Amino acid sequence: MEQLRAQVVGGSGSPYEGGVFSLEVAVPERYPFQPPRLQFLTPIYHPNIDTAGRICLDILKPPPEGAWRPALNLSSVLASIQLMNEPNPEDPLMADIAREYKYHRAAYAATARE
Repeated sequence: MEQLRAQVVGGSGSPYEGGVFSLEVAVPERYPFQPPRLQFLTPIYHPNIDTAGRICLDILKPPPEGAWRPALNLSSVLASIQLMNEPNPEDPLMADIAREYKYHRAAYAATARE
Protein backbone atom coordinates (compact mmCIF):
# COMPACT_ATOMS: atom_id res chain seq x y z
CA MET A 1 0.00 0.00 0.00
CA GLU A 2 1.38 3.37 -1.00
CA GLN A 3 0.90 6.35 1.35
CA LEU A 4 0.59 9.85 -0.09
CA ARG A 5 -0.27 13.30 1.23
CA ALA A 6 -2.55 15.72 -0.57
CA GLN A 7 -4.10 19.12 0.01
CA VAL A 8 -7.41 20.51 -1.15
CA VAL A 9 -8.53 24.12 -1.00
CA GLY A 10 -11.97 24.95 0.38
CA GLY A 11 -14.45 25.61 -2.41
CA SER A 12 -15.43 29.11 -3.43
CA GLY A 13 -18.67 30.26 -1.83
CA SER A 14 -18.55 27.53 0.82
CA PRO A 15 -17.91 27.88 4.56
CA TYR A 16 -14.51 26.29 3.82
CA GLU A 17 -13.46 28.94 1.28
CA GLY A 18 -9.82 29.91 1.69
CA GLY A 19 -9.03 26.94 3.92
CA VAL A 20 -6.30 24.48 3.02
CA PHE A 21 -7.03 20.93 4.14
CA SER A 22 -4.42 18.17 4.30
CA LEU A 23 -5.32 14.56 3.64
CA GLU A 24 -3.59 11.24 3.87
CA VAL A 25 -4.15 9.00 0.85
CA ALA A 26 -3.62 5.24 1.05
CA VAL A 27 -3.45 3.64 -2.39
CA PRO A 28 -4.09 -0.12 -2.16
CA GLU A 29 -2.12 -2.65 -4.17
CA ARG A 30 -5.27 -3.52 -6.14
CA TYR A 31 -5.83 0.12 -7.23
CA PRO A 32 -7.60 1.03 -9.50
CA PHE A 33 -9.82 -2.00 -8.87
CA GLN A 34 -10.10 -0.97 -5.21
CA PRO A 35 -10.71 2.64 -4.16
CA PRO A 36 -8.05 4.63 -2.33
CA ARG A 37 -8.63 5.40 1.35
CA LEU A 38 -8.54 9.06 2.23
CA GLN A 39 -8.53 10.69 5.63
CA PHE A 40 -8.48 14.36 6.55
CA LEU A 41 -5.52 15.35 8.70
CA THR A 42 -6.84 18.90 9.10
CA PRO A 43 -9.89 19.03 11.38
CA ILE A 44 -13.04 19.97 9.47
CA TYR A 45 -16.62 20.55 10.62
CA HIS A 46 -18.68 18.52 8.16
CA PRO A 47 -21.51 15.97 8.54
CA ASN A 48 -19.81 13.50 6.18
CA ILE A 49 -16.38 13.65 7.86
CA ASP A 50 -15.90 12.38 11.40
CA THR A 51 -13.53 13.65 14.09
CA ALA A 52 -10.88 11.12 13.01
CA GLY A 53 -10.99 12.56 9.48
CA ARG A 54 -12.74 9.58 7.89
CA ILE A 55 -14.86 10.50 4.87
CA CYS A 56 -18.30 9.20 3.87
CA LEU A 57 -18.41 9.60 0.09
CA ASP A 58 -19.94 7.13 -2.37
CA ILE A 59 -16.99 7.16 -4.76
CA LEU A 60 -14.71 5.96 -1.94
CA LYS A 61 -16.76 2.77 -1.51
CA PRO A 62 -16.66 -0.22 -3.86
CA PRO A 63 -19.87 -1.52 -5.44
CA PRO A 64 -22.52 -2.56 -4.64
CA GLU A 65 -22.85 -0.04 -1.78
CA GLY A 66 -20.58 2.54 -3.36
CA ALA A 67 -19.86 4.19 -6.69
CA TRP A 68 -16.13 3.48 -7.09
CA ARG A 69 -15.10 2.33 -10.55
CA PRO A 70 -11.62 1.77 -12.01
CA ALA A 71 -12.07 4.65 -14.47
CA LEU A 72 -11.83 7.08 -11.54
CA ASN A 73 -8.39 8.34 -10.52
CA LEU A 74 -6.88 10.19 -7.57
CA SER A 75 -7.35 13.54 -9.28
CA SER A 76 -11.10 12.98 -9.70
CA VAL A 77 -11.39 11.76 -6.10
CA LEU A 78 -9.64 14.87 -4.77
CA ALA A 79 -11.84 17.08 -6.98
CA SER A 80 -14.93 15.39 -5.51
CA ILE A 81 -13.66 15.98 -1.99
CA GLN A 82 -12.97 19.62 -2.80
CA LEU A 83 -16.55 19.90 -4.04
CA MET A 84 -18.04 18.61 -0.78
CA ASN A 85 -19.50 22.09 -0.31
CA GLU A 86 -22.93 20.50 -0.32
CA PRO A 87 -22.92 17.90 2.44
CA ASN A 88 -25.20 14.88 2.27
CA PRO A 89 -27.09 15.04 5.59
CA GLU A 90 -28.99 11.85 4.68
CA ASP A 91 -25.80 9.74 4.93
CA PRO A 92 -23.85 11.40 7.75
CA LEU A 93 -20.95 10.23 9.84
CA MET A 94 -21.75 13.03 12.30
CA ALA A 95 -25.53 13.02 12.96
CA ASP A 96 -25.49 16.14 15.16
CA ILE A 97 -23.70 18.17 12.47
CA ALA A 98 -26.12 16.81 9.84
CA ARG A 99 -29.09 18.01 11.93
CA GLU A 100 -27.51 21.42 12.32
CA TYR A 101 -26.86 21.57 8.56
CA LYS A 102 -30.49 20.66 7.79
CA TYR A 103 -32.26 22.84 10.35
CA HIS A 104 -29.83 25.63 11.34
CA ARG A 105 -27.78 26.28 8.20
CA ALA A 106 -26.42 29.68 9.34
CA ALA A 107 -25.11 28.22 12.61
CA TYR A 108 -23.56 25.32 10.71
CA ALA A 109 -21.82 27.68 8.26
CA ALA A 110 -20.51 29.88 11.08
CA THR A 111 -19.01 26.92 12.93
CA ALA A 112 -17.55 25.42 9.73
CA ARG A 113 -15.80 28.74 8.96
CA GLU A 114 -14.00 28.78 12.32
